[in-house]
Amino acid sequence: YRIYQLRRDVNAIFHGHDELIIRNAKSIGAVETREWQPYGTLELIKSVEKVLNGNNFIVVKNHGFISLGRSMEEAGKLALMKRIEAENI
Repeated sequence: YRIYQLRRDVNAIFHGHDELIIRNAKSIGAVETREWQPYGTLELIKSVEKVLNGNNFIVVKNHGFISLGRSMEEAGKLALMKRIEAENI
């Protein structure tokens, strides 16, 4: 919900748990939260806020990824593209 408040251009969010993407975050050009935070906490939300800016693909440290888009199609395609990039490393 917080992402929608901060980023008015975002209408869709994909969240997933993919070890290959997490492991290769830097190699696929994804920004990553700085440190692990417990799931569902305000600390986790704040860690995502710190790297949100104009980034549409964020890896949540040791947890998963968030893919943002103006539509479900856009967010989904971005997530798929990052997965394919991670597979080709």
